[in-house]
Amino acid sequence: MGALYTQLNIKERVRIERWRLAKFPVREMARVLGRSKATIHRETKRTWLQRRKHAGI
Repeated sequence: MGALYTQLNIKERVRIERWRLAKFPVREMARVLGRSKATIHRETKRTWLQRRKHAGI
């Protein structure tokens, strides 16, 4: 049986993006949200790549 998890909701995604822009450490984001550091890292990477794609870079 695999591990149970829940996807990030929109409020969490917005908080992560704001914290990322404020240079908030990933470890602290994960602690406050009760998520894995890897989850936060993947989300910041995904968001960064999407913004680059939309900017045409």
